[in-house]
Amino acid sequence: MAAYPSAPYSWPSLAELVQRSRHIVAGTVVNTNASWTAARREIVTTVTLTVERRLKGAADVGVVQFQYLGGTVGNVRLEVTHTPRFETGETVLVFLGDRAAGLPTVVGAEAGKHRIHPDDDGTWRLLPPLLGPPAIAAGSAPILTVGDLAAALPRLEAARIQAPEAAKTPY
Repeated sequence: MAAYPSAPYSWPSLAELVQRSRHIVAGTVVNTNASWTAARREIVTTVTLTVERRLKGAADVGVVQFQYLGGTVGNVRLEVTHTPRFETGETVLVFLGDRAAGLPTVVGAEAGKHRIHPDDDGTWRLLPPLLGPPAIAAGSAPILTVGDLAAALPRLEAARIQAPEAAKTPY
């Protein structure tokens, strides 16, 4: 999420997700592994995703790994607000950004993960995340499938993004 110090948490737009992502991939989660950081101050979970569709970046790789802050190691659990969680076997679309060091992370917190439901005809339907609005591109029809998103990418990459107004304090 962009740093707007005085603004409360706001859901990023689809254009923001696309523009801030280095990689946008869809596939199946094949493994999750939580571990302590080297300093043993935080728990991070590494997700391994078999890439079945690449929409942006990620070259022609068959597997992508990324991390998120949080997870369970032994009897210790770290939960971070607005952090998406991933389960082995689920099919997802993820928006990934680079980190200064290490594996990519999910862009836009929970807005950067969408579950996918494969229809009988092979269409991959995007399911809204557990929290937040459905993915809708400004001035267009809803983005309902992975194919819709692929078609909308050039328009979303070119969209102008405006910073939200600073939150007004009551005093």
